[in-house]
Amino acid sequence: MDSQDPQGDLLPPANSTPSETTPETAPGTAPDVPADTPSEVDPEVEALWAHVYRLQTVMAAALVALVFLSLGIILFMGKQMTTLRARLAVDRQTAQRMYTDFQSNFAPKVRGFVRSLETFAATNQNFTPILEKYRSVLSPYFAPAQAAPAQTGSTQAAPAPPKTPTPSPAAPARQ
Repeated sequence: MDSQDPQGDLLPPANSTPSETTPETAPGTAPDVPADTPSEVDPEVEALWAHVYRLQTVMAAALVALVFLSLGIILFMGKQMTTLRARLAVDRQTAQRMYTDFQSNFAPKVRGFVRSLETFAATNQNFTPILEKYRSVLSPYFAPAQAAPAQTGSTQAAPAPPKTPTPSPAAPARQ
């Protein structure tokens, strides 16, 4: 390699003419090859370099595809977020309207119905176990338990009335 020439030995010097750079050989003969460079490159090495270049190309294409896919996902998620935020504002107002409508119209009717069931259970003891089964679900609509009448000298509440046994479903009820 010529250290004086910035182009090295591979390219002809910039100030030379074509006749200066061509070797003095007869047509059809190979130019002189320096003794330290191999005259032929091993075909396996060439094949390996070809595979390396193909792998580099595939990896570069995969990275570019990954970048585009990531951008697509980011744009999609951003669009979904803006859509859901707008929809949430509308749905929140609708839910608040439904809640106030329930509290003003439907809840008083349910409380009245549960009160009438309690009244019926007070007169009909067979219905009490059925009503008790649903007490946990309908607890907000049951009337608050009335305080026992104050007994003088005693701080205990009156004992609860005993529950009537429920007939088993397999045994027929006698009438």
